[in-house]
Amino acid sequence: MSKKKARRSLMDLEPSPTEPDPVVQAIAAPEAGAHLRRVGPRRNRRWDKKHRAYTYKVPHALHDRARKVRESLLGLAQQYQTTVDDVATALVRAALAALRDGEIEMEYRPAPQGKVMTVEVVREIRENGWPQRIPKPKPRKKAPKPVWLAFRWPREVADEIARAAIGTSKAAVVVLLLEVALERVQAGKWHLKPRPVHLRQTVAIVRSRKTPLKGGRW
Repeated sequence: MSKKKARRSLMDLEPSPTEPDPVVQAIAAPEAGAHLRRVGPRRNRRWDKKHRAYTYKVPHALHDRARKVRESLLGLAQQYQTTVDDVATALVRAALAALRDGEIEMEYRPAPQGKVMTVEVVREIRENGWPQRIPKPKPRKKAPKPVWLAFRWPREVADEIARAAIGTSKAAVVVLLLEVALERVQAGKWHLKPRPVHLRQTVAIVRSRKTPLKGGRW
């Protein structure tokens, strides 16, 4: 019976000096095969710095409404073959203009927080006192995951949102502005007008008529 050949590792496979094996060299000496590795395209950090994303942490009371706004933005972006950032920018700009013109009024009241209670022990002897049963603790509710909204819109838009949000949450202002703009688009009071820009589509708001709302949030 023939003896089985001993198994050799890749480090033992020395290539011929006349015809070196580049794959074996790349495995045995990684620095020698650096030129064989695929290098992916580098991300354009210059574009990211110029078009920075503004992030907003949404208050818990507006989580569901923020998710609906985000879904609506995505649906409109897919319909008009553009980006969510373009749709959000167009809607927010129109809502901010309506806010400046007095067409809408914004009033956001955060939910009041409850008072924190404390206890103290009174050491006194009571006749005919009843023993106090120590209850089992209730299971703690898991903290809800935070909801963030992030949009790449111009600096002047972010600054105007910050000015409108003095004394309240900027994320709440963003949600309310996008919400009222989406409501007006859905009602036909405003409509999105696509226009080609640099080989891709973007959208702009056309404010057809002024109809100030009375009562409610706006």
